[in-house]
Amino acid sequence: MLDAAQAQLAAHLEVPAGRLRIALPLTFGRRCVAPILFEIAQRFPHLTLDLSFNDRRVDLVPEGIDLAIQVGDRDDRVGLVARRLYVQRWVVCAAAAYLDRHGRPQTIDDLEHHALIVYGRDGFVSPWFIPDAAARSRQYVPRGRIVLGDGEPMLDAALAGCGITYLPTWFIANELSSGRLERLLSPDSVEGRPVHAIWPATRTLAPKVRFVVDELVRRFSSPSWETT
Repeated sequence: MLDAAQAQLAAHLEVPAGRLRIALPLTFGRRCVAPILFEIAQRFPHLTLDLSFNDRRVDLVPEGIDLAIQVGDRDDRVGLVARRLYVQRWVVCAAAAYLDRHGRPQTIDDLEHHALIVYGRDGFVSPWFIPDAAARSRQYVPRGRIVLGDGEPMLDAALAGCGITYLPTWFIANELSSGRLERLLSPDSVEGRPVHAIWPATRTLAPKVRFVVDELVRRFSSPSWETT
């Protein structure tokens, strides 16, 4: 009853209110989306957030999810609406301690002579996309000395001086700005997978969903980590 009353109030005032169930990817959701949602919650006391964090692709309607943030290609299932929020950007990087010992690669081919920390699962290693001398993105399939299936230990290994890695700028913004990690091969980052907001198609979009999506689009239009 309380949720229904808050939803009626929201519809009248066009402000976010009531319970909003949002599914977020684990690391990107915690680091980049949740802080924005917490700010929204502070501004609108009648809005109740119910957040879940998981990297699986949720089934919104059966699971009762109002909104999902998904990394990767847009969800084209019937009955869903998608809006692009952001396109990830990636850089090749390493700790100064490693580079001082082993040198700084000047070309993509130089990577063959370095220890690489790569993302891999079930025998598949994710390729790196690196700008060449003509600023064209070149696909490079790394041979990893250390293969890890999660970004957190990849970052830990890089900071420990174990080698060169390839990570998204939102994930390593603090390490780049502090100098704990150095960009390599190109000052320009490379576009990676997009991030979308996904919600069930309805005749009238609830104010709470519309407001949150619009605010996320606004905030991701110029994220702070891309100025690092």
